[in-house]
Amino acid sequence: MCDDYLDAPSGKSPRSWDRSTRLLIAWLEKYFTFHGERMPNRYEILLPYGTVQREIYEQYKKYVENPVCNSQFYKKWKENFKFVKAKKTNTWSFTRCTTCVTLERQLTKTTCTEMRAFYRQKKEEHNLRQMFERKTYYSKRELAQQSPRQHMSIIIDGMDQAKTNLPHFAGRNPKNLNPVDLLHTHVTEVLSHGHGSFHAYVDIGEYPHDPNLTINIILKELLRQAKESNNFLPPILYIQADNCWRENKNRYVFSFLQLLVSERIFNEVHMSFLIVGHTHEDIDARFSMISRTLGSKDAEIFEDLLKILQSAERVTKIFDVKKWLEPNLNVAQHATQPLHYKFVNVEGIVNFFYKDYQHQPWTPLVGHFLQKVPEGVPEL
Repeated sequence: MCDDYLDAPSGKSPRSWDRSTRLLIAWLEKYFTFHGERMPNRYEILLPYGTVQREIYEQYKKYVENPVCNSQFYKKWKENFKFVKAKKTNTWSFTRCTTCVTLERQLTKTTCTEMRAFYRQKKEEHNLRQMFERKTYYSKRELAQQSPRQHMSIIIDGMDQAKTNLPHFAGRNPKNLNPVDLLHTHVTEVLSHGHGSFHAYVDIGEYPHDPNLTINIILKELLRQAKESNNFLPPILYIQADNCWRENKNRYVFSFLQLLVSERIFNEVHMSFLIVGHTHEDIDARFSMISRTLGSKDAEIFEDLLKILQSAERVTKIFDVKKWLEPNLNVAQHATQPLHYKFVNVEGIVNFFYKDYQHQPWTPLVGHFLQKVPEGVPEL
């Protein structure tokens, strides 16, 4: 939510605001939450390229009774949401949404009034679709927060490696410090909503960033939370991850999730992804906090970095789960396109479902990712 960013309002105390102003602040916060992208490297939320304040004001007037005037709208935006900005250029340093890029190019190329209206409508439909995907993620967070004995929700993502290479010096690095001589570290963070905990797992690049690392970090997090909850895990697990087939969206990870259900560790496991190019979420707000801390603090050795990360641990060994699963894997169709996956134990049998978008019905997969439970244990 924008609460992670919201500054103390300037001027009057929020308690002295009239009802229309309070409704305006609430509406803006909700709008920015569902339409903006949290930046992992700075304290900002960016709205899509081409966003016009006047058009947002027109939307606001449609949904709110007794709206404030446009000058008051812009004033409150400036006072309370300084961190919310529209992208100034069509370029983007992170992965971009193909649909957004295509529609923006079409809008730039055409001067036809009817076609511009058509592309604007398509863009709004796309923005609404990605907004509903975010809402689905938020609903799972809320379930874990409201009933942690029944639901568990985690989001897992990796931080930009260039930010945490060692030694790190606040400000400019010395000229005699060659980038190739730095110790390359990789920080994977897990945010657990029901427990309100945030934990970092740090390696120094000795392991490939592949399904093995993802599976091991999920295992570590489940073990950590079980220990903190007197060896208890709720029956339903929700996992939100980056939409990357190499690390997360593949048959190894899905086979592992099937295994969690078949071994009765969970009755139900869901794994979801946001639309590519719209994946910056609450975990990125945490990354931006770490980036700001690194902007003012040195981290010369590994222990310094762990202190800055606070709740963190060094990954010293992992299981070769990928090799252990390999002989028992099936070739599964529809494994990389959908955004939502579900494994459910029904009378001792694991059923697998998928769907492209949150509003669509679940489609059952014929067969399984895993033929049978592998024998023995994975090698270290």
